[in-house]
Amino acid sequence: MTFYDKIDVKDLDNTTVLETKWSLNKVREAKSWGAWVDRYRARLAKENVSEEERRARMCAVNPVYVPRNWMLQDAIADAEKNDFQKVRFLLELFRKPFEVNEEAEKLGYSAQPPSWSYGLKLSCSS
Repeated sequence: MTFYDKIDVKDLDNTTVLETKWSLNKVREAKSWGAWVDRYRARLAKENVSEEERRARMCAVNPVYVPRNWMLQDAIADAEKNDFQKVRFLLELFRKPFEVNEEAEKLGYSAQPPSWSYGLKLSCSS
């Protein structure tokens, strides 16, 4: 299951479903999560947005892949050893960030970041 697996708006308060979505599982712990879900649902109802339209809108503006520090650090480490394969792959991947890429999925690029990457910081000069 990838990050990009879709969730129905009715499941935004379903703990069992949210636990399968690593990023939503984290934000649902915020004390304002329930109030946000209520406001979101009210807005969808007010605008008369169907579930299909909501999903289409979300897919149009939320990329599957974003450049994360751990991905870049991994590519930089290889490039420092004169291996530019990951750099080239990332360049191609981010040209079409809204499309699911089988190789990127195998590499975990839409999954929860690896534990070794927490606290990783890159600068513009990296």
